[in-house]
Amino acid sequence: SKNIQMAEWTVRIVTYNVAMKSGDAQSAEELVKSEGIEELLIIGLQEVAHGEQYGGTTPSWLNSLVKAVGEQTRYTLIGKTFQATNLLLIFVQRKHASKINRIEYRFAKNTLGGLTGHKGSIGAMLSFSNGQSIVLTLSHFVHDVSQLEARIMQYKGNKMCTFPEAKSVRASFWFGDLNFRIEGEQDEVKKKIDQGNLENLLERDQLLKYRNQGRVFTDYEEASIKFAPTYRFVMGSTDYDLKRTPSWCDRILYKGTANSRVVAKNYSRMDRVLASDHLPVQGIYNIPLADLPATQEWRISFHHIPTWYTSIPLSVRFRYRRSDYWKRKGGFTDWIGLFPARAPDLTNPIKWVFAMTCYTDSSSPPSIVAEFESMETGEYRVAYHSVHYNMVIGLSSPFKVIDPRSQLPSTH
Repeated sequence: SKNIQMAEWTVRIVTYNVAMKSGDAQSAEELVKSEGIEELLIIGLQEVAHGEQYGGTTPSWLNSLVKAVGEQTRYTLIGKTFQATNLLLIFVQRKHASKINRIEYRFAKNTLGGLTGHKGSIGAMLSFSNGQSIVLTLSHFVHDVSQLEARIMQYKGNKMCTFPEAKSVRASFWFGDLNFRIEGEQDEVKKKIDQGNLENLLERDQLLKYRNQGRVFTDYEEASIKFAPTYRFVMGSTDYDLKRTPSWCDRILYKGTANSRVVAKNYSRMDRVLASDHLPVQGIYNIPLADLPATQEWRISFHHIPTWYTSIPLSVRFRYRRSDYWKRKGGFTDWIGLFPARAPDLTNPIKWVFAMTCYTDSSSPPSIVAEFESMETGEYRVAYHSVHYNMVIGLSSPFKVIDPRSQLPSTH
């Protein structure tokens, strides 16, 4: 088919320990700022305030990042997951969203002997419509220079979050506040940083040292570090707080396969994001994906939705592309949701109904009808979210809702 092509996707990964501070708009804008060429934007946060999961913290990082994405970019959020104070966000360019078929998550908890996941890992496997996948593993490892063995143990125990048994994986990324330290005294390390002598410090970096010895991240690569350590700073500045030895706590590692090499294009520290005592780190990577169709139909197809009036309850019709979808993969908590047409977040609808409350009409072949109460004026889309696939698997074209009174002829 002419529709098949070799595809190289670019992914931008950002890791940031936000130290329980709230998510200000300026920091969020800096974190999501990009040329917009990357198909995927992945943001992993550690030490997010507990209230964020329950909507209690304002402004939250999640809301600030989604708002910044909505205002600046063509991305939309297709996957998000919390584990305690860790948050993983998966954004994709809206035009490519239908090429991702499924998101699967795994979790490992290490705080209080596995009781909570403050320290631990979140793994996400994104499967594409061509049967290939990529893995994203976000971690927060135990802190303190003396806890090296505990970090190595945590790495081994959290490996299950990398989907090691999956044969479909073309690229795997492991990132976060891995908490490996530079071995040395604060003042002496600071002096080396001031002299620009990173070489000497890299020799004393625990992650590099023990990776070379074959004890940790042995099958992963890391782009060369050309930036000064990312921890610990006086809040709101780039001045080191020498209560701790400056260290490269925040890292991004990656691996490809024998026939699909991941290429690192950028690995840098983000010096303008000053909300925390860490600085964020970003990496940009190219991933080869074979035979990804240029366009991909969704699993659920929505019928054309005409311009609608605010005074009339909204009804939308759709079909499952596979007639046995509901029997095979349907879930009691599948939902159909309404979104703004340029929604930067496909996980959070304005209104929604459960798929099991929909009914089949008498057309031939039959369609399924979802009904909503009447909507305010605006431009919208409707999406179908599958619990089995952990993401939206159908998205309508945009449609308008208008006030019928605005259509009345003028009486002047």
